[in-house]
Amino acid sequence: MNKVIRWTMLYVALWLGLSGCSLPGALATSEITPPQKSTQPPDVALTASPIHPAPSPTPVPVTLAELVLSDLTCLPIKSLIGSATPYGKMLGWLSNTAANPVKDIEISLFYMSAGKKVTVGKTTASFAGSGQRVFFWDSISVAVPDGAQLGAEVLKFNQAQAGASAVALEPRGLFTLAFPKDSSTFITGELYNPSDQPLATRGAVALWYNAADELVHVSRVDLIGHYVAAGQAVPFRIDAAFKITKSDAGVPASDLKRYELIVNSAPLEIFPEPITFQFASTPFLVKADKSMIAFAEATNTTDQWQDVNAYWAGYNQAGQVLGMFKTSMLGSVLAPGETRPIQFTLILPGGLKLDQTWASQVTRAVMFDNYSQSTEPLLTLDIRETKVVATGKGFTASMQVQNNNTVEVSETSIVVSVRERATGKLAMVREGRIVKGDNSDVVYAKPLAPGQSWPVQSYFELPSGLTLDMVDISYSARGK
Repeated sequence: MNKVIRWTMLYVALWLGLSGCSLPGALATSEITPPQKSTQPPDVALTASPIHPAPSPTPVPVTLAELVLSDLTCLPIKSLIGSATPYGKMLGWLSNTAANPVKDIEISLFYMSAGKKVTVGKTTASFAGSGQRVFFWDSISVAVPDGAQLGAEVLKFNQAQAGASAVALEPRGLFTLAFPKDSSTFITGELYNPSDQPLATRGAVALWYNAADELVHVSRVDLIGHYVAAGQAVPFRIDAAFKITKSDAGVPASDLKRYELIVNSAPLEIFPEPITFQFASTPFLVKADKSMIAFAEATNTTDQWQDVNAYWAGYNQAGQVLGMFKTSMLGSVLAPGETRPIQFTLILPGGLKLDQTWASQVTRAVMFDNYSQSTEPLLTLDIRETKVVATGKGFTASMQVQNNNTVEVSETSIVVSVRERATGKLAMVREGRIVKGDNSDVVYAKPLAPGQSWPVQSYFELPSGLTLDMVDISYSARGK
């Protein structure tokens, strides 16, 4: 194989097939599995090190003919709500055969009927380097006739900077958590950036195959970091939860035998770091309702209000990612320069709960900023008449929250922070919204008129070894 061919193969793929992963029935809940062995199709090479081709002194513009679309597939989907309306997913690959990279690629999806194109949707591919093959897909809202000729075409794209490239992210720390009775499996791990340049993830999916090696299901890879610094890794989670419905092909989840993790990435000039994290707790089981929570502390390093889409990941001693969960409440909106506690509710899709056996395996936790964006300032609410009383296995903090602003506050967030008095370390965080008699982090909201107040209760428990006279409790309430 000559040098040119070897270099071309290094750019071919941004996808990795992870074989041998069985679905529900193969593993007991919380059982740790060894990392899966990777299998590479014969025509795919995995890029394992950074490569920076020298920019051409006179870049040649890429043409439409050099962007080749192939391997189109359409998967029909059974409606999740029992509707007769058919829909599905169309997917395929784009190969950039040109000498220079492209970006912002818009693709039309269609099928042929009586010699005419019937458009079923549009999708995009963010970046394709020279010689790279990237994945594209989209949900479609119309039925594609069985046996119809599928088609796709590039509508438009932009030229990227000559020499720009993106290496393949390497999966590691794989862990499978199966709930056989609920026909659900969750696969977690992390994606490592082996290069010396930051990368942006631009779409990730898991392709599922049955025993006959037929593609029958596509799962979106949720909660993946949008940015990966050089030499660093971010966690991911694949949800194969079929508690409510069957797979896309209408087959039982137990028939899905293996998956491929597909990740598209693009080069970054600068790695954005608007948020830093000081602390992330290991899981805490609330005895009163058997719920699992975690908490952390974040700082907004910018001069603007930031809406932080952050997530928590728990690791075991072997470096496997045991779980990953995202924030979803107003408590993750930070003022300029503010350091603020954030709470996570560790519950899986379908309402599946984690247990103490799982929690005891988590030896360290890490916070990640999926992305942050500037947002409008929140309004501060007054808190008065605070009181803490023992309740069952924990304590109930009661308070009156008043809207001291001149406008109605339609959405509120209350955070109760508990710190060890001796060390100042964050010991517990409970976040909630105004609901009369609320004893948990219920996500309903009640509008507050100017001057109106509302009683709030927040239940919390303390970590083992701490008593109420060993902690300091603080409160904050904000809204919009």
